[in-house]
Amino acid sequence: MKASQVNSTFFITCIVCGLVFIIQCTPNRDKKRNAIHTELIRQANLLSITSPEKADSLYRLIANDPPKEQSANYINAVTSLADIFISKREFDSARIFIQKAEHSISENPDTTLLISILNIKGKLYYQEGIYDSAVNVYQKGLALLNKRDDNQQKTAFTINAGKSALGKGNYSLAAKLLDEGLNMAIAAKSNKHSMAALISLSVLYSDMNQYDEAIKYAKRQINLALTLADTVLYAQAMLNIGISYKNSGMIDSALLSYTKASEAFAKMHDSMSMIMTLYNKGIILKNAGKYSEAEGIMKFINKYSNENEMYDGQSYSLSALAAICEETKREKEGLMFIDTAIQLAIKHKLITRISTLYQRKHSLLAAQGRFREAYDISLKAVKISDSLSGIEVKKEILELKAKYEAEEKEAENSLLKKDNLIIKSKLLIQELALAVTLLLVSILVLLFLSYRKKIRHHQALSEGKSLRLENENKAGILALEHSGLLNKLKEEELSRIHIENELKSEQIDNLELKTGLKEQELVFHALARAELSQLLLKISDKLQPFATRLHRKKDQEEFSKVLTGISRDSDKEPLAEFELLFRQLHPDFYEKLLSRCQQLSKSELNISAMIRLNLSTKDMACLVSLSISTIETNRYHIRRKLGLDQGENLTTFLMKV
Repeated sequence: MKASQVNSTFFITCIVCGLVFIIQCTPNRDKKRNAIHTELIRQANLLSITSPEKADSLYRLIANDPPKEQSANYINAVTSLADIFISKREFDSARIFIQKAEHSISENPDTTLLISILNIKGKLYYQEGIYDSAVNVYQKGLALLNKRDDNQQKTAFTINAGKSALGKGNYSLAAKLLDEGLNMAIAAKSNKHSMAALISLSVLYSDMNQYDEAIKYAKRQINLALTLADTVLYAQAMLNIGISYKNSGMIDSALLSYTKASEAFAKMHDSMSMIMTLYNKGIILKNAGKYSEAEGIMKFINKYSNENEMYDGQSYSLSALAAICEETKREKEGLMFIDTAIQLAIKHKLITRISTLYQRKHSLLAAQGRFREAYDISLKAVKISDSLSGIEVKKEILELKAKYEAEEKEAENSLLKKDNLIIKSKLLIQELALAVTLLLVSILVLLFLSYRKKIRHHQALSEGKSLRLENENKAGILALEHSGLLNKLKEEELSRIHIENELKSEQIDNLELKTGLKEQELVFHALARAELSQLLLKISDKLQPFATRLHRKKDQEEFSKVLTGISRDSDKEPLAEFELLFRQLHPDFYEKLLSRCQQLSKSELNISAMIRLNLSTKDMACLVSLSISTIETNRYHIRRKLGLDQGENLTTFLMKV
């Protein structure tokens, strides 16, 4: 083959390759984006279990690039992000992405996508405890699914609606839906849905105190778990049936179930579940009077928890050991256990445990007749619990505030991100142009061999194009540097706002601390006054018989004056002083409460004030000279008169008055 023919063939091949390269690099933009999104969704779904963080990043790429029209890929991405935030219990962020999905589908509803959105929305409401809304969402999804032949999703929606009705407390609706869902799951041979329905049915009948039914469904859970050879489901089922056995009074069966559950948890290396199961077993043994066996279990839990730095397990086991010592008249040894537990709780800020631990120590001291120390422990418990609670509340507020500001700034920076994407696209185009230029340079080299006369002209054209592309690259780099500077200024502004907010938070904390100290002083004064009155009354009763034993009339008169003075001091009403001091601290409390309900009696108003100060039922009974059962009755009457819902906390409501 001649040299000229080789050059011509090579030249034609280069031209064809260049055209193919350019065509491949510039297809329809919408189709290209949709193909990219489809691949990203596929990769994210694969990574969602093994690497959730990487999956989150891929979903965000799609969510930050919304299409002009409805896109299944976009809706799947934002609903998947909502699901991730629900699993992290970041409900506000999940709600934002659900709203994005609903907005995208609002103009042209697609049943498949709408069902997917309803599933995530129902899950959000259920996790938030808004069970009414969850039931409505799942029933809306069932209405759509009834028009489709999708038994798997219909089964899932039916069971989820039943679980939501159970959370709401609507047992009849929950039983109907869960039974229906179980039958559908069995018909579809879906073990996953069958297990979910059986677990909820067991809980339902346990809540209704129908323990025979609860045990029946728990046994079906166990059989299904054994069939599937699923240790996790088996352990949970054994724990559920153990609880039902215990509640129905079948102690031996409950102990056997707890033993099997703890062994299963140990095989799975689920330490927390194992020690909590053993703890429940130990409590049953203690209540049954089998103190040596119970003590052995609690000491094992304490040792195991200490070796594995499981502070909750240590706290619970030490408290139980102290209770066993108290019941077996070993108060001194019990005090050693409870002091260790208190130090552990304070060190690791186990706020929910501190109050219970101090009550246990109070009981041990009282059993030894050390009443003054027991009283001091009660006051100290209130003080430490309040201070630690304040620290945790501040921490939670700061965390929530930081999350809110981060989400807000993320929305503000979305435009900047889009600008960066545009710049990156331009850079990609420039790189493609550079590749084309290199191809043209190769073509020019071949043309130089064939057409020597035109070589200078083609060289000048190539150099001119290279210079223009270089200038465009410099302009792109300057634009990127400008964007980085803007981002840095944004970060400095965020830092300044954060510092200002911290200063404001410290001022609010100081005000709350002063109010809390005044409330503690009021509680201490009122309780001390009540106990003093009772003590003076007891002293007066004890000294009364000695009046007749004095022989001299003058001594009898002086003795009577002393008794009269003691009686007069004991007759002073501590409740009146409490009300006076409380009105000084919270002047509008009584009026606001009466504006909500004028039927509240004087006694109920005072008890409401004590609940507002977070007094225990025992302290309230001491202050108003009533029995604990009477105090509980008054609390019930106050809730009923104020019209509070079953799940609404009375103390939380009164704190807001």
